[in-house]
Amino acid sequence: MNEIQNREPKFCQADELIKALHIMNNTELKFMFYALSKRKIGETTVQTTMTDLVKHLKIDWGGEQIKTYKKAIRTIIQKSVLTVEMTADRLSDADRMRLANPNDTVLISGALLSAKLFNGINDMVIDLNFNKDFIPMLDDLRHDFTWIYLEQMARLDGKYSARIYEWCKMQLKDKDQCDFIWYLNTDSKEAPGIRQWLNIGDKYSEYKAFNRRVLKPSFDEINESTSDIQISFKPLRNGRRAPIYALDMHIESKHKANIIEQKKAKKSTVKLDDKYYPQAEEKSDEEIHQEMLELQRKLKEGSL
Repeated sequence: MNEIQNREPKFCQADELIKALHIMNNTELKFMFYALSKRKIGETTVQTTMTDLVKHLKIDWGGEQIKTYKKAIRTIIQKSVLTVEMTADRLSDADRMRLANPNDTVLISGALLSAKLFNGINDMVIDLNFNKDFIPMLDDLRHDFTWIYLEQMARLDGKYSARIYEWCKMQLKDKDQCDFIWYLNTDSKEAPGIRQWLNIGDKYSEYKAFNRRVLKPSFDEINESTSDIQISFKPLRNGRRAPIYALDMHIESKHKANIIEQKKAKKSTVKLDDKYYPQAEEKSDEEIHQEMLELQRKLKEGSL
């Protein structure tokens, strides 16, 4: 896992931006995260190509895919209009001097991203420009943030998988595991309602359909396709016949779980002649019987 993480493009995402971008669909979200992973700290411009986009998002090159991402770029610009409150310590010295109170927050509103897309000499060129007013939020690691690996996101094709993965990563951060209650229809201090987060509205109003069409396929894909987190959940209700109102979520780091398994495996070895040999496994009665027959045969033949 360490080797994978060292070579995967990754980026640090401000938690408030994760929350603000929840209206994007899977394709738009992947492209936005791709753009963020290409941006270096302090920079407002990213220059890339369609070939590089296809490579990192693991999509098939073809007319339909290019058309899909051209459309996604247009809609991303529309959906990237944000309004965030930025604390004074994120502002430049010049802006802080203009504040009446040094502890005030500043309301910033505008499009996070603008783009140019055109056919270059050898490839389709994509020029992206981040709004300079939002750069302090993108660069600042003193506030709540989440590390996201682009390759993990690229593996998720389900309509809702990337959004659920993103929220669960934000909850887990660098912990071994975490638990939280995720309400279906109402917000809490820990999380927005899952329907609101996924922009589902009134679709799949019955929990049975919601679980079959949204929850189970999304959680299964995350657990099977990503190599960094494992998710499980238990539906909650106030009585045996009462409707399900929330999910009791449990998230584990697969990386930390692998380290624990490696430590357990190391403890189950004994040191002989400066080398590690696994301890003998318990043998079945049939295996022991066959070994005794083989020993008797060799004794009769005088081969021992």
